Amino acid sequence: MDNYELIPRSESAAVVILRGRIDAAVATELKEALRLAVSGRYRYLILDLEPVTFIDSSGLSTLVALLRLVREQQGLLFLAGVKDQVQLVLTQTRLNQLFPTYPDVDTAFKHLASQANGL
Repeated sequence: MDNYELIPRSESAAVVILRGRIDAAVATELKEALRLAVSGRYRYLILDLEPVTFIDSSGLSTLVALLRLVREQQGLLFLAGVKDQVQLVLTQTRLNQLFPTYPDVDTAFKHLASQANGL
């Protein structure tokens, strides 16, 4: 699947780079691929949304499902590099209140490291 890349940052943390359009055409497959990649392996995630050009309700559902999975593992999920269109959708749906958001991956990782145990 070309819509994401998972980059380990430690034994319990990873960066997931999402790319292109995150919509109904890719959301189901993406959600399952991310669930398999992350489940029981990474408690702390940073989603790099900088390369995302569009997100719809199916894409938002993927983000929420991933957040639920991470929380079930007593982990944290942060967003990084959120562009205007994606930020607007997050704000309109009030999902921006669920996801801590940072301008870039490095800033997000610094905040994650300060909050995570065993990172």
